[in-house]
Amino acid sequence: ESTLQFSFYKYDVDYNFLNGSMTNSTLDYQRRQQAGEANEVFWGGGYQQYGDNTVSRYFAAFAVPTSVYRDGYMVFRDEFQLVPDKLVLSAGSRVDYNSWTGFELQPSVRLLLTPNNKQSLWLAASRAVRTPSRYDRDLQTAYGYQSPFGEIVVAEVGSHQMRSEIERSLEAGYRLQAGRNWSIDASVFLSFYSQVQATKISMNYFVTMVGQTPVITFPAPIGNYGTGRNLGGEISATWQVRPQWKIIPSYSYLKEDRWLPNTTGQQLSWDDNPADPRHQGLLRSQYDVSRNWKLDLGARLKTRNLGYNLGGSALFDAQVSWRASRSSNLSFSVQNLLNRQTLQTYSEAPFVAIPVRRTMTLAWRQTF
Repeated sequence: ESTLQFSFYKYDVDYNFLNGSMTNSTLDYQRRQQAGEANEVFWGGGYQQYGDNTVSRYFAAFAVPTSVYRDGYMVFRDEFQLVPDKLVLSAGSRVDYNSWTGFELQPSVRLLLTPNNKQSLWLAASRAVRTPSRYDRDLQTAYGYQSPFGEIVVAEVGSHQMRSEIERSLEAGYRLQAGRNWSIDASVFLSFYSQVQATKISMNYFVTMVGQTPVITFPAPIGNYGTGRNLGGEISATWQVRPQWKIIPSYSYLKEDRWLPNTTGQQLSWDDNPADPRHQGLLRSQYDVSRNWKLDLGARLKTRNLGYNLGGSALFDAQVSWRASRSSNLSFSVQNLLNRQTLQTYSEAPFVAIPVRRTMTLAWRQTF
């Protein structure tokens, strides 16, 4: 079985300190094939290109107004049945080469135990990366205050020396098929992070004069200074109400911790707070209107975000899909159906408390 997908997005951003336009193009090919009675191979590759063109208003800017990020990747995974129909081992890796950090390796290994047709247990270990963003590489911003000695300014700047953040994760999960109409899935994870992005405020300041006023500037380069740890879990269920209708509720929990090293003559700080609420819920309803038409409704619930002191939210989504043939599908989806003006967070300061707006997507999927 082979799958080829292409997508293209173009959208505008309009903040009070910066605006611009962005484009994102992706091409992805995947193939799955049997290599023997107890062996299955999955491989593929793709290409992504992201570009932006920004205009600064005040407070923040990018060192260059236009930027393009390119990434080519290959994926390979091999599945082997150690004990037929009971114990399966899968291992593989994704290899990227991008225009900002070069080669990136993301391997993973997974062990699946299925003692009977109602239960399954899995364990997994993986390594993943987050490549530097435009903010990490090209940000130029300054903030400060007046003092008896003059104006104090902290000049935060990005760096092209930024490397990818690294995540190493351990995961475990369990599934129970409780009869024909019910199933329950539960999972837990523990992740460790290194080379996490933070800001270093140097005490080696320099002084310039603006008229008769001295301006004392402290350089604050962005770098890979921090470490972190996440732990959490998720539980979900599927209820087959009728042959053509199913309901899928889920709940997740996340606890984030981060650390910075002690330094002499320098002050390290985070640019942002953890962006994810600790508790989140999702409720989906999938209904087959006919053989080729499907209606999907959803509700997303979040508790208060203590890091940014933002309230919880309840948003609703909808999707209508049409199966044109066995190998093609057309869908139209709307996120935030009621266009509720709630505030969410963006993982990189200073882009915090961005209002969520109604978003519509038209997608075509073709398999070969």
